[in-house]
Amino acid sequence: MFIGASMQKILALAKGVTLFAGLLLWPATAIAADLEAGLAISDPDILERLEKKGLALDALLKSGWQRGVTVTPANNAGLSSISQMQDVFRVVEREMTLTKRANPGAGVGMAFNHKRLFDTSFLSAADARFPLVGIVQRLDRMYRQPANCGEVRLIYRLEYVRQTGDGIARSRLPMTLNLVLHSKLPHQAMSCRDLARKWIASGESALRGSAAVDFLLGTNGPLHTVTPAHIDRIETNFQSLRRPAASISEFGGHAEYVLKVFNSIPAAPGSANAKPVFRETAMENMIDRDRLLANPTLLARFKTWLFEPATVRALDDGTIDIPHDFRAINGRSFAPGGHARSGNRTSYGLLSDAELAAAITSANETGGRLKNISSPDGFRMRLDDTGCVGCHQSRAIGGFHFMGIDSAASKRHLPENAIFVPASAHFYGDAPRRRKILEALATGNEPDWARGFSLRPRRSMATERTTSPRFSIIGTGFLNGWGATCYTNRANDPSFKAWTCASGLACVMPHDTPKQPGLGVCMTKGRFGTGDAAEYGVIQSSRFGQDSYTRLKPAPGKPLTPPNLAIDSDRQRAAPQAGGFFGGMVYQKTCQGRFPASSICARHAGRDFNRCLATAANFKTCFTDRHTDRVGLRECDSAKPCRDDYICVATADRTSGACLPPYFMMQFRVDGHP
Repeated sequence: MFIGASMQKILALAKGVTLFAGLLLWPATAIAADLEAGLAISDPDILERLEKKGLALDALLKSGWQRGVTVTPANNAGLSSISQMQDVFRVVEREMTLTKRANPGAGVGMAFNHKRLFDTSFLSAADARFPLVGIVQRLDRMYRQPANCGEVRLIYRLEYVRQTGDGIARSRLPMTLNLVLHSKLPHQAMSCRDLARKWIASGESALRGSAAVDFLLGTNGPLHTVTPAHIDRIETNFQSLRRPAASISEFGGHAEYVLKVFNSIPAAPGSANAKPVFRETAMENMIDRDRLLANPTLLARFKTWLFEPATVRALDDGTIDIPHDFRAINGRSFAPGGHARSGNRTSYGLLSDAELAAAITSANETGGRLKNISSPDGFRMRLDDTGCVGCHQSRAIGGFHFMGIDSAASKRHLPENAIFVPASAHFYGDAPRRRKILEALATGNEPDWARGFSLRPRRSMATERTTSPRFSIIGTGFLNGWGATCYTNRANDPSFKAWTCASGLACVMPHDTPKQPGLGVCMTKGRFGTGDAAEYGVIQSSRFGQDSYTRLKPAPGKPLTPPNLAIDSDRQRAAPQAGGFFGGMVYQKTCQGRFPASSICARHAGRDFNRCLATAANFKTCFTDRHTDRVGLRECDSAKPCRDDYICVATADRTSGACLPPYFMMQFRVDGHP
């Protein structure tokens, strides 16, 4: 379905009934389509057509680009021959050299039992490429670039189709290239108001196929301004290292991600090479904690700047712009565990409670009460989630927020390796705020640029009233429904005390941490529900990036039963954290008999699955009844997200997906590929 097609159906329903009745008649996925409307393009058919009409990555980087001219997207053998991509891929190779050096005994493939590396040979392989998997408009970032009307982002994801001795193997891999373009150039006559209206029109269109592409690229479409001259930078994100649960069972496995930014530098005047180059640059709002700790004078300068009331207010709004001198050129994030992992909190060990409390008081006294920050822990979290690493590990899927839906061919090839929902809970939770900004721009009003925490949007931003019927994410997993981030009030922290759960749910802490006390997740109240966390423990950090997990009161081979919760032993089991399910996961034993409304039949790895991957020429042979189990997993779709670090995978039921850890999908792991 083209983005926004469901909006017209909801409008039609709303003409003769109240909004509440209308939403009862239309499935929840219509709400999710509205959340994407005017904000993103995720339809794989439309994206494939756009790619062939000039939006292929290699086409935008080559000389002689022409709008709308049909192109054949290059494979990676061709892409890696382009000088600008060589700039990028050399840095990726360097980062992998550093990763291997930091992990003795690591290597590419299943043969390396404990430390498996990203295979950089895919970057130049003729049977691999980077297809376009999503387009996201970011007019909500116009406060940084008013003359450019913010940004539009073309997201490409690594995939391959490879011949093996046991048939064709095809999969995506955990690496994205984000080509960031200015929405417009300052000299272009189009106004930001005009552009906002074009994006709204795209979200309300029911066009499909070539007609949709012609509209998007045409004079009245929002992509009409996209040209190579608009390219600002490339952002990369890839899984550099994976350790299976067998080697680090206390976390149910471990994965590291490398994030980099490359600015597009214009060619020097008179240069023989007229092409721009990509140069590694400091990452937006990503503080360089190692350099700050090593240089007391620099740290003092940073604190002086950071604690200014105007800076604190910008931090509170989420519009802060940390000066280049204090920023890092490299970002590494860790999963699973999100913000509970010290390595994802760049402010770790930098700022004391006393100085943060003083800065908050000063800001409140000079400009009125802050919207988000009310405590030292709130200040630290806000500083962390404005940077790349903290944001990428907030309500994320591993280290990603937009992964894209698989093509029809990929779904036919192996449905169990196909994504059902294109983006993370963080992306959808922020959608109402972005839509409000879009509508304000379209009507000529000054938007409210402020945003909530990355882990949880502000309730005041969780609904929107537009020309379409009002819809809300209240009661969903994006805000306070099942799977949402919540606060137990254990420490009575005013920054988080409003983070409660909807009726029928309880805020539990599968992985508590003294450095981030009281934060939990909304789960079923009273009894275990399908998909609930089943194991509880504490994450301790001996120093930055060094975390350990201690399970609380375990019974050998059994999950810990929290107070007032019980597993139905006749129908339910708990997958252990040691088996790759961070926090453990309650599931239905079979697909037979009574089935809760929140469950759906799907496959997950059986005992023999990893052994099969280690010996198979083609991993597809491992997704059979011999190596997998059919069980009842948590049902999901775009309006019903999974828990953090779980992904919504495709199922035989085409209307819903199932929640599984991403590392049970081949496309989210660096190992097991031919």
